Amino acid sequence: AGPTTQSTDASGNVILHATATTTPQLSEWIYAFFPGDANYAYSSANGIYVNVNIPDFTLGPADGVSVVPVAGQAGSAQITVTPASLTPSTVALAEWDGYGPNVVFGYTLAVSPAQVSLNGSAATATITLTPAVTIPANIVHIQARKVAFLGFGRGDWWMMSSALSLGALLALFLRQTRQHFRWAFGLGAICLLCLALGCGGGGGGAGGGGGGGAGGGGGGGATSPGPTTITLTTSNAKVVQGTPFTITATITASNALSGTVTFYDFGTSVSGVPVVNGQAQTGAGYINNIGIHQITATYSGDTHNLISTSSVLTQVLTGTIAIPIQGSTGGNAHYIQATVGVQ
Repeated sequence: AGPTTQSTDASGNVILHATATTTPQLSEWIYAFFPGDANYAYSSANGIYVNVNIPDFTLGPADGVSVVPVAGQAGSAQITVTPASLTPSTVALAEWDGYGPNVVFGYTLAVSPAQVSLNGSAATATITLTPAVTIPANIVHIQARKVAFLGFGRGDWWMMSSALSLGALLALFLRQTRQHFRWAFGLGAICLLCLALGCGGGGGGAGGGGGGGAGGGGGGGATSPGPTTITLTTSNAKVVQGTPFTITATITASNALSGTVTFYDFGTSVSGVPVVNGQAQTGAGYINNIGIHQITATYSGDTHNLISTSSVLTQVLTGTIAIPIQGSTGGNAHYIQATVGVQ
């Protein structure tokens, strides 16, 4: 609204002058009303129609854009905004209402710039999908630890030791010559080496347990709750959305376990599961959005065991989703389809 002034005409009638300034977004009617006061009644003026010429435009490419990077990597595509006339205009660009910047889990979707100015020629904007987190270079199953020699596990060395023992016995008893005695002695020595390698992987765990026992020697009252650790594994770290997978939390403790495990995805609780035989599981029924998921789990503890929280496990669900990108100027809007996701 603008200033209001008052004057009188030649007959002494009061004249009220009011000025209004508006920037209409659409063609529309504009009316003026006087609400009345103690001396004058309500009155209104005939409306005037304001015809607004909104410049039109198109969004391209006509078949839409696709932004589907490999999980953990960024991707982008270009949108072209082409004016339908030489009339200058500004077009605002954004993902359509109902879709936020996190439509792909663990990623941020953005359109830049958010506005383009048209002055007779086309302009471009870029839709980008940027990972919000870093994922491991190789998402693989967590496997049993191997003895760091030739990639053999402890069971492999024990089997080899048994085979060598049998060979030594055969060499010793089939023909009792000096050469066969040497063969038997050599095979026996290798057998002892294999046994040592097979047993060596377990020493670290026993040493760690000794430290926990020392803490309990204080008083003679009730036993304090013992420490726990919780680790996460997944049956398949990268699956197509809709494919079953299982995330297992394993709690390690020196006492019998009860209580529950709560699973979190980026810090938001997704499921709570009772502990059974030292484990609890979740999966696709609770974690089902396309993108990168960072899962942690917390064990509740119980009378005999302390609370513990796992480190992060990365779970990837591949797939795509189609969302509309809106371009608008005034009341004029157009849309282009963007296919976004991860592979």
